[in-house]
Amino acid sequence: MNWPALESDPEIFTSYFRSIGLSQNYEFAEVFTLEEEIPCEAVILAYNYTGENPPFEGEQIGSQYFIKQVNTLDNACGLIASIHAILNSNIEVAEGSILSELKEGVRDKSPEDAAAWLIHHEGLHNTHRQYAQEGQSNITDAPNYHFVAVMPGFVLYDGLKQSPIRLNCEGSLSLGFFRHVQHLLENNRISEDMNIMVLKSTN
Repeated sequence: MNWPALESDPEIFTSYFRSIGLSQNYEFAEVFTLEEEIPCEAVILAYNYTGENPPFEGEQIGSQYFIKQVNTLDNACGLIASIHAILNSNIEVAEGSILSELKEGVRDKSPEDAAAWLIHHEGLHNTHRQYAQEGQSNITDAPNYHFVAVMPGFVLYDGLKQSPIRLNCEGSLSLGFFRHVQHLLENNRISEDMNIMVLKSTN
């Protein structure tokens, strides 16, 4: 396994991404209810498929930053979802950091070329393997466990797709998407064995 799975743990994600340049003013936080609004920059969902087809559908749109989860990036979906969330927002990253290099290195590249840049960054690869060893969760190694990021405008970034897509949701980012997740749960499109985090300001 070249890029092992990350546990969906906000402390691990916050520590990981701050170590590669995420501003100290932002953190990942766990979502405990789908009934409350949470001001945030992005929602990160880790879920299991319950059918043969991916549950999220929508209009394809373009993006300055989109990374394809190619075969070599085997279980890097948590990393890719978080990178999508950070780079496609207005969140500051530290000058000279890995995230800063990434922001410049993959800007406007094709999804496949952006993936190649990621794969060949030794510092990021080493950091990823270090943090992937943290935490012990039964769902981390589930074969269909997959991370996606949802941004304002209900734009979903999924490295297994060809481009970002716009979901048919209404309302505020978090609560509107939470309602969408509830609908998928009710229709058995995703498993209740899931985890949701938000990327939000610490202020």
